[in-house]
Amino acid sequence: MSCTKYFGNGSEPMGLKVWFAHLKSMKREIIVAFIIFAIGIYLGYSKQFPSIIEGQMGTMKKIAETINNMEYSQLWFFLFIFVNNLVISLMVMYLGSFFALAPIYSLIMNGMVLGYLASTEVNADNWFVFVKGIVPHGIIEIPAVIIACAYGIRFGTIAAESVISFPFAKRRARVAAKLIGFMKVTIPFMLVLASTLLLAAIIESTISYWLIH
Repeated sequence: MSCTKYFGNGSEPMGLKVWFAHLKSMKREIIVAFIIFAIGIYLGYSKQFPSIIEGQMGTMKKIAETINNMEYSQLWFFLFIFVNNLVISLMVMYLGSFFALAPIYSLIMNGMVLGYLASTEVNADNWFVFVKGIVPHGIIEIPAVIIACAYGIRFGTIAAESVISFPFAKRRARVAAKLIGFMKVTIPFMLVLASTLLLAAIIESTISYWLIH
């Protein structure tokens, strides 16, 4: 795919329409990210790796307890959710350059935690509590995280291409152009991602918070 098609001559700013066109071109990576996330949910729901999941849950519980003991706990809850999700999403997107290991790990772990929570609540006949606690913000947050990981996967494939093409000058130049194009498109995506995760954090710290308390 030509980078010029999406990024012009490099001097013009990229609009949202162009970014959405690029996002459409990433359908394969988004599907792969969704499948990996679904595998994580299955592993968590079936409790395949209980020690790993319980370790994650223990860490989350300690953080929640610390925040609950703070003054203005709901505000700190909002800030933690937003900053944590944004930092992790940006990390998996750019650390995907290491052959997509970071986004794959993040998708599996997040899926496992979600699946484990679903299994625990359903087995305790508290499925409605789970739905109330996840759905309001999850319908926004989960797709945003999956797309961020899809960008990380794309970055990983470009990194792999750069290694393979290193001995070949012409091919190396094409991969370099692709990398420049990819880095350009991540700039507006960071703004969209931050806005989306901000909205999700507001919902999670208000509507979801009130529904489960």
